[in-house]
Amino acid sequence: MEHWDAIVIGAGMGGLCAAARLTAGGKRVLVLEKSGHLGGRCSHREHDGVRVTTGAIMIPMAEHNATREPFDLLGVPLHLIELTGRMRYRLRHGDFDQAKSGGGLRGLIGFACNGDDMHASALFDAFVAAMKTVPPDMITFKAWLDGQTDNPDVKDLFQGFCAALIGTNMHEIPAGEFFRFMRYSSRGSRFGMAPAIIIERV
Repeated sequence: MEHWDAIVIGAGMGGLCAAARLTAGGKRVLVLEKSGHLGGRCSHREHDGVRVTTGAIMIPMAEHNATREPFDLLGVPLHLIELTGRMRYRLRHGDFDQAKSGGGLRGLIGFACNGDDMHASALFDAFVAAMKTVPPDMITFKAWLDGQTDNPDVKDLFQGFCAALIGTNMHEIPAGEFFRFMRYSSRGSRFGMAPAIIIERV
């Protein structure tokens, strides 16, 4: 029987970051994962010769970030290709390139509404209001969005947004958490993508 100071259940992003922080603090840590893969929703799987992401593909990389700090604490380089301000959103009617100058949310909603400026303005106003007075966590972001629009393109776009930037589906993230992310974490953030994921078993 070995002695461990801490046991972390789950080798997703949260579990691995927690284990890294504990290790940096001098603790002896055991990480348990039921699947044969590390990274949870920040990983990939090979299927029929194709690499498929399991969720989040954009990793926060700014200093003093909850994801970056464990790397810094352990003196491990964070190998990411920075993609801040270089995101492209694709829907059935075309592509939208995120502007570096700002106004991204208004532009995104306008793009998804595809010419319906009145609906885009009303929806943007609803987002701004929700960032000021955050909805309760008792409802999901999907439920909140369903109450604002029937537009399938808007829903598809924000499903992709949640999956890529937050690492979860619209129906899984509480509405309050989504808007706290929008208010505190999305502005001025730096995001990157791993050039390759290599997992070695030891």
